[in-house]
Amino acid sequence: MSLVNDMLNDLDDRRSQKAREEVNLDWMTGQKQTSKNKWLMPLMSFVVIAIFVAIAVAVFRYQNTANQEAMDKLAAIAPKQQLQPVSELAVKLAENPVVKKAAPVQQVVPVAEALAEAKTPIDNIETVKPAPEKKTPVTKVAQPVKTPKPLTLAQRDLIASQQAKKLLRNNQPLKAEEELIAFMRDNPLAIRSGKVLATIWLSQKNYRQAEQLLIPLGDVAPRDIELIIIQARLYFSLKQLDQSMNLLLSERPAVSKHTDYYELLGYVARSNQHYDYSVQSYRTLLEYDASRGDWWVGMAIALDLQGKNKLAKEAYRRGIESGRISQSLSDYARKRIPSL
Repeated sequence: MSLVNDMLNDLDDRRSQKAREEVNLDWMTGQKQTSKNKWLMPLMSFVVIAIFVAIAVAVFRYQNTANQEAMDKLAAIAPKQQLQPVSELAVKLAENPVVKKAAPVQQVVPVAEALAEAKTPIDNIETVKPAPEKKTPVTKVAQPVKTPKPLTLAQRDLIASQQAKKLLRNNQPLKAEEELIAFMRDNPLAIRSGKVLATIWLSQKNYRQAEQLLIPLGDVAPRDIELIIIQARLYFSLKQLDQSMNLLLSERPAVSKHTDYYELLGYVARSNQHYDYSVQSYRTLLEYDASRGDWWVGMAIALDLQGKNKLAKEAYRRGIESGRISQSLSDYARKRIPSL
């Protein structure tokens, strides 16, 4: 038993001694550590490279497979003639010109006619530019013609009277008379033209013609002031003073619009020895415009005939001083002042 123990102890001692020697040797030289680790890093690098290579091969095969599938699909969709080589396609086009594939003749008649007029060879039709398409003119819808409405009597009367007055201003009274007579023959109730024609006849002392013209017009427009003035002048010319004065007194127009009415009333009233009416008419005019010397002298004559010398003398003087007086009235006033 002790022998066995001794053998075992001796074995343990040898193992411990060997272990210490190996450890000491490795520590001194480092050879044992190197021998254990020198294959570790190359092995790991190889493994990593192998893994990358495997992944790359797998990706490459996947891409090739996907590309091949896509090409197959495109090949199935695209027409076969598109896959032909360019040279073959050019040969076929040369053998089969575009002209042979043109549309039927009835569909290109306008183009064929244009080419025929230009004398272009049919073989070169593909090089000729097509004739410009003729645009069909747009037909405008005709607007309904508006028929002008016929002029009324008042409108035609105004035009005729204005034309006659223009002729009178141009010193053509005969032409104005002729046109007015022709117009009044067809339009006997045209008041404006009738008044102009009656005035012409009064100036020519054609009293009867003027009277025949004014009677129907007076019935149509009895209160027309201009017509009343013309009619009163006609009565005065015919020595019908009462009728003239009564007609004038039937209306009282605004002096600002019808000074000629009050002038005629003052003259007719004085001629008919109605001096108060005469003085009143001239006073109305002078209240409107006191610078008119002829109105002052007209009132002075009416006052003079009444025997109102002082008032008449003052009125004569005011007429002379106004400056707006005719030479004949001024001379008459100067002669009368010393006698008053």
